[in-house]
Amino acid sequence: MSTDNLKNIPFKQRDNCMVCSQPLGMRLLNLPNFPLTEIYTSKKPEEKIGFLDQFFYVCDRCGHGQLSNVISPSVLYGDLYSYRTSTSASGSKVNNAFLNFINKTIKNRHFKTIIEIGCGDLYLLNSLKNQADCLIGIDPILEGDESTDEKVTIINDFVESVDLNELNLDDCLILCSHTLEHVENPKKMIQSLFEHSTENTMFCFQFPGLDSLVENCRFDQIFHQHINLFSSYSFNYMLNDLNASIIQAGTNSLWGSLLFSFQIRPNTNPPSTINLIPSQEQIQYNYSIFQQRMQNLSQLIKSLKEDRIIGYGAALMLPVLAYHLDTDLSELTHIVDDDPNKQGLYYINLPLEIHHSSTLTNLKETTILITAIDNTRRILPKALQLNPKRIITVTNII
Repeated sequence: MSTDNLKNIPFKQRDNCMVCSQPLGMRLLNLPNFPLTEIYTSKKPEEKIGFLDQFFYVCDRCGHGQLSNVISPSVLYGDLYSYRTSTSASGSKVNNAFLNFINKTIKNRHFKTIIEIGCGDLYLLNSLKNQADCLIGIDPILEGDESTDEKVTIINDFVESVDLNELNLDDCLILCSHTLEHVENPKKMIQSLFEHSTENTMFCFQFPGLDSLVENCRFDQIFHQHINLFSSYSFNYMLNDLNASIIQAGTNSLWGSLLFSFQIRPNTNPPSTINLIPSQEQIQYNYSIFQQRMQNLSQLIKSLKEDRIIGYGAALMLPVLAYHLDTDLSELTHIVDDDPNKQGLYYINLPLEIHHSSTLTNLKETTILITAIDNTRRILPKALQLNPKRIITVTNII
C-alpha cells in the first residue's frame, strides 16, 4: 500500500449507537488531527502523514463507547499494518490469559469445529488444535498458505463477507480475541452468527473494556482502529437484546480486556436499568486527570532539553502518546526496542528512528523514557540494569 492513502484518509461517519441504535448524544472527547498507529516505514518520512479528526461518544442509554469516524479498512489494515500477536510480548500474555478463560469455560469438551474470527497469526488456533476435529481462521490479513497444518483452514476475508451458510456452526466453538472493537457494526456481526448457530454453539470473546480504561485513566488506549469500546453493561445489553446470555465473564488486567463466554438462550439475568457504569460525568472527570498527567510529563521532558533522552519501547501506540503529550517527541534522540525486526524503522508521523536495545551503551548521563506503557513492568528491570541517569515512566499506575 502506498503511503499516499495516508494523506487524504477516506472515512465514514456514524451517527447512532451501534448497540441500541439511539442517536449519538453529547460528544465526550474531541481529538482533532489524531494520528494513525500500528504503521512503521523503512524510510524517514519527508512529511508527517496519517492524521484524521476523531470524536468519542458514550451512549447514555446502554453505556456503549464508540468513535464516530470510521477509516476505510483498506487503509488501516493494508500491507503496512504491523500488529501480530506472537511478536508482541504483551499480546501473547493477553491471549494466554484468554486461553485460560476458554479452558475454564469449555473444560474438556471436544468440538467438531473451532472458528476464530480475526485469527491474526494463528496463535490461539494453534494452542487449541487438539480440542477440535478441524479449525478455521478468518482474517483479511492472512493468505491461505500461512498454515501448514492440514487441520487448519484459512479464510482470507472479513467475517462480514464470509458466507456463513458454507460453515457448520453446530458443535462449534467460535473465538474472537481483540477483533470486535474493530468491526463497524458488531451487533450485526454477532446477530448473523447467531442466525447460523444452535444452542450447541459456544462463543468466547475478548475485547478492550471501557470500564478499566476510564478507571485507570488510560485514554491513550483510544485510537482509530478501536471504533467500539464496550462496557460490561453495553455488551450484556446487546446479548440480552439478541436473546443470548452470558455463561462466564472475567477481566484481563494487562490491557483492561473484558472476557465473555455466551450462547443463544434467554438471558435470566438482564442488565440493570440503573447506574450505567462508567457515566459520562465520570469519563470527563477522569479524562481531565489524564490530561493533567500528560501535561506534567510533557513539561518534565521539555525541561530536560539539555539531557540525552532515549525512549525504550517502540510501541505501536506511541504516536497517540505523543499526541496527548503535545509533542512529536523530537526531544528524544531515538527509540530502542528489543525486537530486531524494528531496527532502522520509523513511524509515519514521528521523526524517530528505532534502534535495537543491544546498542545501548554508556548511559550514565542518559535519561530513559519508557515509551511502551503496557510493557513498563517488563522494560523497567532492564532499564534499571543499564544504570541510566534517570528513568521516567508515563503513568503512576503499573
